[in-house]
Amino acid sequence: VLFRSDDTRKISKAVRVKVNPAPEEFNAKMLRWLQKSPNGKMAVFQSLGYIYTVKLPNGKPKRLTKQNKNFEFYPKFSPDGKSIVYVTWNDKDLGTVQMATLAGKSKQITKKLGHYINPSISADNKSVVFQAIGGGYLTSPLYSQKTGIFVINRKSGKRTLITKNGSDPFFAKDSNRVFFTTSDKKGEVITTQLESSDLTGNKIEKHYAGQWISDYSVSPDNKWLAFIQNFQVYVTPFIQSGKFISTGSKASNLPLQKFSKNAGNYLTWLNNSSELSWALGPNIYQQKLADKFEFLGGKKDNSATKTSINFAVKADIPQSNMVLKGARIITMNGDKVLENGMIAIKNNRITAIGTDIAIPNGAKVIDVTGKTIMPGIVDVHWHGPYANNQITPQTNWHALANLAFGVTTEHNPSADTAAVFSAKEMQQTGVIVAPRTFSTGTILYGATQFITAPVNSLEDAIGHLQRMKGLPQCLCAGICCL
Repeated sequence: VLFRSDDTRKISKAVRVKVNPAPEEFNAKMLRWLQKSPNGKMAVFQSLGYIYTVKLPNGKPKRLTKQNKNFEFYPKFSPDGKSIVYVTWNDKDLGTVQMATLAGKSKQITKKLGHYINPSISADNKSVVFQAIGGGYLTSPLYSQKTGIFVINRKSGKRTLITKNGSDPFFAKDSNRVFFTTSDKKGEVITTQLESSDLTGNKIEKHYAGQWISDYSVSPDNKWLAFIQNFQVYVTPFIQSGKFISTGSKASNLPLQKFSKNAGNYLTWLNNSSELSWALGPNIYQQKLADKFEFLGGKKDNSATKTSINFAVKADIPQSNMVLKGARIITMNGDKVLENGMIAIKNNRITAIGTDIAIPNGAKVIDVTGKTIMPGIVDVHWHGPYANNQITPQTNWHALANLAFGVTTEHNPSADTAAVFSAKEMQQTGVIVAPRTFSTGTILYGATQFITAPVNSLEDAIGHLQRMKGLPQCLCAGICCL
């Protein structure tokens, strides 16, 4: 059916920002699992494939361990702040759960190989809980059958299944009780439920439930509950009633305060449960509960203190001096093609292209007769995996396939923020092989979901852009499709 529609559209001038695509040095900003120690004097995070610690407020980050065989993920301080539990990953040997001293001396907790995430240490340091997940597609499918939440007694090594269905396990005050989350989906709405179990998995208790909550954290004294909903951090009293208590950003059944301004993740309790900290990019925020809840007797203060981690790293720049000689060269000068051409390369830059260029002193000449060389392809709308549950593989076959077909730069307009930007910085520093990556990270999503970015005002919109601004060369407002 043919029809005509009269319409008026306002087209605004696009904001253009110059970006250096290949800086020789940069500050790593995707510091995953960034958290303070219980006394607030130290921080731990994962970046560039490994775990780092840093003395606050102005210390220099240093590797926790010295090994380079396995990638390291999911660091978490013990309640006494003297140890760090984490997981490892190796594409061939799979994963383990490890526990290290602050000096970096590490001991393997798990005896069985597997895919492990979310480890946590009990208050008495006797037990470690973790989640076993499945692999496949991006990582090895081996040892993927027995999944769920498990607890290991550190002394005996006994491993006990707590639940097959939960996720995100952690300990709080009681060393004999593990908290975890479950999901209940009704129609298009997902309710995230906080439950707990004894160490046998038999005595399950219900606690809180809220729509689209992505993270729960109970304070070490069992008096407070922090949670994240639509990127924002909230705190409410923790009440044990034996049944689910409804909560969320608009809950009115209990005192509730919003702690974050723009967003937050990696919730951590400090100083005997009197303060909460959270992270955003390379920044850690800290807020006293007494300054948010007037009935605690503190000053009414909505401003959190901010500590920034300065982690300057050098890009991987090859030290080369070579000439590729004899190839057919497809140029970027219209449809011009050079037969029997030459390309001079110095470090990571092409310095000359032609059919009769001068060979620089000391250059290695490589005969590529019979080959065709073309400019690298920029894929401006590419989607693909970077990690499995935030476990970045040592070799990503998607990335290698892209390179094999000539794609040397990719732009992903909708990708998990932590996964894509951590992989981007690993590529920049030569930890993994992949195309140069640009992305929006998690898109500013309007539909109701865990990643919904509510925009009801100009202030809301600016807040979401500020949330993404601190990330590595983020192209902020992502649109996947129209």
